[in-house]
Amino acid sequence: MTLKEGERELNFLEVESLRIIWDLLESKEEKVIYLQALQSLKVEKGDIIYEEGDPTEFVYFLKSGQVRITREGTNGRMHITRLIRPGQFFGLRSFLTKDCQRATTKAHSPVQLYCIESSALSYLITHNNAVCQYFLRSIVEEMNIVEERIIFLTQKYTRGRLAEALLLLIRYYGFKADNKTIDVLLTRKEIGELSNMTGSNAIRTLSDFAKEGVLELSGRDILVLSLEGLEHISKMG
Repeated sequence: MTLKEGERELNFLEVESLRIIWDLLESKEEKVIYLQALQSLKVEKGDIIYEEGDPTEFVYFLKSGQVRITREGTNGRMHITRLIRPGQFFGLRSFLTKDCQRATTKAHSPVQLYCIESSALSYLITHNNAVCQYFLRSIVEEMNIVEERIIFLTQKYTRGRLAEALLLLIRYYGFKADNKTIDVLLTRKEIGELSNMTGSNAIRTLSDFAKEGVLELSGRDILVLSLEGLEHISKMG
C-alpha cells in the first residue's frame, strides 16, 4: 500500500483515539504499517471476540456497542471483571506481557471494533516513543479502573456493591431516551456477576431498592427513580 492509498483510507479513521495514534506517527513507513495493521470488524450480540487462552493476535478498540470481559472464579462461578465502553482499548495487558488472553471477551450487543495487529503495534511502540507513551497511559487508566473495582468489591456490603455496579453501568452506557432506564440489558445473574454476588441475592437486593423507591423494575429493564438515593446507598457501602 502506498501512502497516497493510505491517505484515502483515512476516511474511516474518524475515531478520535485512532486518529491520535495516526498523528503521533513520524514517518511514511510507520503510517503504512499502521494502516495495513488496522482492521474493522463487526460482531453480533452474543459472539465471542476472544477466549481465555487464545493467542494475543490483536489489540482491540471499541467504536460502538457493549463488550464485557469475564473470568471463571475458583468456585466455578463466572465474574464480570470489566465492562468496555466505546472509546476504550482492550487486550492491552496480554499484548504487553506477550501472554495468551487471560479472560474471555464477549459482545453484549451488536458491536463495531477496530483491531490492530499485535506485531505491527509492537513495532510502532518500539520505534516511536510518543506511541509508546500513549499506550502506557491507556494501561494506567485501565489499572485505575481495576483498582476502583477491587475497592468496591472488597470493602462494600451487598447493597453497596449492587448500587455501585448500577452506577458503573450508568457511567458507561447512560440512560435511554426516557432518561431513567439504564441503557443496557443484563440478566439478574449477570448483575450478580458484576457485583460479586449470586443471582438470587441480586434479585432480592434489586427488589429492596424498588420497595424503597430508588428503582423501578420492568422485566430486564432497570429504571432509576432516584439517582441520589442510589449514590447514597453506594456511599454508605
